[in-house]
Amino acid sequence: MHQLDLRYAALRIQCAEKRARLVASIALHGQQTSVLVVAVEEGCVLIDGYARVDALRHLGHDVVDAVILELSVADALIMAHRLGNQPRSSALEQAWLMAELVEGHGLSHRAIGTRLQRSASWVCRRLALVRTLPQSVQAAVRQGTVPPQAAMKYLAVLARANTRDCETLVAALEGTPVSVRQVERLYVAWRRGEAEVRRRVIEQPLLFLRAQDAAKRPRVPPRDPARPLIDDLDGIAKLVKRAHRRLREGLLDELDLTRRALIARAAVDARTAFDTLTKQVDERCSTSTPAPPS
Repeated sequence: MHQLDLRYAALRIQCAEKRARLVASIALHGQQTSVLVVAVEEGCVLIDGYARVDALRHLGHDVVDAVILELSVADALIMAHRLGNQPRSSALEQAWLMAELVEGHGLSHRAIGTRLQRSASWVCRRLALVRTLPQSVQAAVRQGTVPPQAAMKYLAVLARANTRDCETLVAALEGTPVSVRQVERLYVAWRRGEAEVRRRVIEQPLLFLRAQDAAKRPRVPPRDPARPLIDDLDGIAKLVKRAHRRLREGLLDELDLTRRALIARAAVDARTAFDTLTKQVDERCSTSTPAPPS
């Protein structure tokens, strides 16, 4: 481990969830895939496998299985990108790689595009993304505070309009992870808001998001203490109407004397119960509420 040169760690985005899964996997099964390195005079430059090395160190290992590439560092970075990283890497990670190849290894846009089977304009667009986003915002993306999609789609636009506001907003997150949707809400509020709204958005983004969430929650109307009894009485009225409809349809005409006697007895019980109920309601409501018209 002490021989590894981790100079390209900043080309990757950290993800706590993926790191935890990788640590658990290596703890259970050991290292399953070798990392890729290029040998230099000072040791070995790690090209691919930063997450595996981090997980191994977390578990207390001091040795890592590695494949030594007989390539230059620049060619090794390009190879690793084409073979393994490109389908999984974000546009921002690709932009960091482009910047390293241009500034660190002196490759032209055309040369990079040819090796990656991309156009020179594609390389230029990726580099423009890096040069637009402030370093503090890029650091937040690397740390997993800001999703790369949010940085590319919203924060890059904000930075072009007002770099200082973009930096202030990200700093005010104080390392609290936010989603793409939340960053979109912040950007839309900043773009549409007046000066005071913009100030609140960039200085207290988390409070602004909580306030928005609270405003969207449906307000529960105060509970009416009379509602349960009213619902019960309405239910009784509906039952009576249904029973009356059955009588109109000639139900009794189809029954024998025994069943008619059972119905008559049930009707008496229902009338007694309802008379008792209406008497109690009348007694308790007559002093405060006038009786409804018959």
